Amino acid sequence: MRASEVAKVGYAGMSFVTGNTSEPLRNDTLGSLLKEQAKRNGDKTALVSWTGASYSYKNFYERCIHVAQALLGSGVRPGDHVGIFAENCEVYVELFFACALISTVSVVLNSNYTSSELASALVAAGWC
Repeated sequence: MRASEVAKVGYAGMSFVTGNTSEPLRNDTLGSLLKEQAKRNGDKTALVSWTGASYSYKNFYERCIHVAQALLGSGVRPGDHVGIFAENCEVYVELFFACALISTVSVVLNSNYTSSELASALVAAGWC
């Protein structure tokens, strides 16, 4: 698609990818992709954290399933917003993928937010 064509369909000023667009889009979810990778790659390393933790695809998927079940057990339901306020570590990633597995919305909160940024994030998530 040429830039002039992009402008005609209302995408002017936005980022876009050029190149072959004949490849059909996949209809996968992040959760289904994780499951597929666990089946395909099993004992291969999926995640190495700065904390020293290291997980295979299979083990990481199982951990995410466990967290997803805990979220459901605590009353979280598909479509709910789940706030993630954690350091960049394996637990953060587990929670992010667990949310994807049960179709919740991950709301990533950053400890470096100013009070107004945090308030905006909470409003956008529907919590205030």
